[in-house]
Amino acid sequence: MNPARAQKVNRFIVNDHFSKLKEILLELDIMDKPERIFNVDEKGCTLNLHHQPSVLAKRGAKRVHLLAPEHGENVTIVSYGNALGNSIPPAILFKGKRMKPEWKHTLPPGSLVNMTPTGNINVITFCIWIEHLAKYKPPGKCLLIFEGAKCHLDHKIVDVVEKHDIVLYCLPSNTTHELQPMDNAIFRSFEYNWDDKVLRYWTRYKDRNITKQRFGEIFNAVWDKSLTPANIKAGFATTGIFPFNPVAISELAYAPSEVTQVRDEPEGSTAKPIFETTRAASPKPGPSNFRKRPRTPRSSSGDSPEKENTPPFLITSDSDDDMCSSNQPLNKSLTEMLETPDKIVKSVENIRQKAINRRSLVVKKQFLTKTIQVHPKLRQHPKV
Repeated sequence: MNPARAQKVNRFIVNDHFSKLKEILLELDIMDKPERIFNVDEKGCTLNLHHQPSVLAKRGAKRVHLLAPEHGENVTIVSYGNALGNSIPPAILFKGKRMKPEWKHTLPPGSLVNMTPTGNINVITFCIWIEHLAKYKPPGKCLLIFEGAKCHLDHKIVDVVEKHDIVLYCLPSNTTHELQPMDNAIFRSFEYNWDDKVLRYWTRYKDRNITKQRFGEIFNAVWDKSLTPANIKAGFATTGIFPFNPVAISELAYAPSEVTQVRDEPEGSTAKPIFETTRAASPKPGPSNFRKRPRTPRSSSGDSPEKENTPPFLITSDSDDDMCSSNQPLNKSLTEMLETPDKIVKSVENIRQKAINRRSLVVKKQFLTKTIQVHPKLRQHPKV
């Protein structure tokens, strides 16, 4: 599991999510109207196997190989569904600039197909997807739950959803595997159904190459099998969105975050830690105090026999300007003799900003205005 996911699915983030979700459901008066609660989620579908398949081999065989392409192009799939179990035709995003008409022939009826140079979503494509959703939504206010990628947070998107009476609710980052219905129920089964269909597909085509034109042949059958009303309802119920259930998340989901979660100490507690940490002695910053000591000239009279037999490098000066007293040993460690290098201090401008969607939120223009002031990079709009 990604460490970020392990840390973010904690009780504080999840409780904050359900508190804000309940507030917006009551504000829109859709707590008991599942047909107005939608979820949109996109997934990168590799034109290859998603998981290592199990094979049937002769007993004792140590090496069993399956000849297939090692890598495949990535296609972005967008699914829409509401808490009532209804779905609308999916949206497909191919990588490229020119789209051929035959790529749409084998896709589900009503599917929306777009092209981008990188095959990834941007602000313009997300606005097009919202327009696609608006054709199928019921009249009146609807809530659209989505994950808050940077390309999803823009003034243009807010203008489009306001025009169609849609309210955007952004989930906390790195929690969609537990809090997003489509990710939780639809795309998990989609991967296994896809792999099963690909293995059957390879028996028909010797080149075992899945192209954009052949993509719809596999996708159409897999999509109908995965995006069922029962699966969609189960996704909303498992994540606690509808029926609204703040304790729907399993206790096992919080286990990875227990290690990094900060626990609050009870008030009035005077307990002290068992072990007290001590700092190791280290040289102070700045030049070393060590310097070459002037040799004291020997006097012809008045010297004791011990002083006459003392080596010159151990004879100390009696002058007042000497930095060290004569009763301290002259030999020092190498760390004390060398200068301490200057510490490189990072610029304040390079401090990493907190994620915009570190917690759940209702996306509004006022929020985006404050966000752009903190994150100037959000002003940039990618090209289609």
